[in-house]
Amino acid sequence: MKSSEVVPIVNKRTIVRIQLALLRAQFRLLARVAPGLSDRRAAALFGTPRRPGRPGEPATPGLVAERLTVPSGRFRLAAWAWGSGPTVVLAHGWNGHAAQLSEFIAPLVESAPLYQRAFTIPRVLPHTTPVSLDGAPDDAAA
Repeated sequence: MKSSEVVPIVNKRTIVRIQLALLRAQFRLLARVAPGLSDRRAAALFGTPRRPGRPGEPATPGLVAERLTVPSGRFRLAAWAWGSGPTVVLAHGWNGHAAQLSEFIAPLVESAPLYQRAFTIPRVLPHTTPVSLDGAPDDAAA
């Protein structure tokens, strides 16, 4: 080991456990002293996505993805497409990203002639923003 290398004392998993324990203790105390404030802070924490930074692209070995951007209001959503035929939209859940859908893509392309799209929706995008399946802004629903 070089003298300039930094060796972490604890790993990331341990740090996360400590952070969660401190957060739980904070909420227990706050719930006793100021229940209304505790409720509001818990609701705000629950309603805020945690995903930091940019997620990766879906990995599809042996398949070529068409990289797309889909306009939605003031945002441009990252999207990828595979196959041909009727459109199937693969949408991730809360705190998710399109790369988490990678395992579904190859089996769907192989099993049926489907045109698949996977989106990565920014965490600041309201869930009510309309997006059309053809990639154009959905003016009719806005």
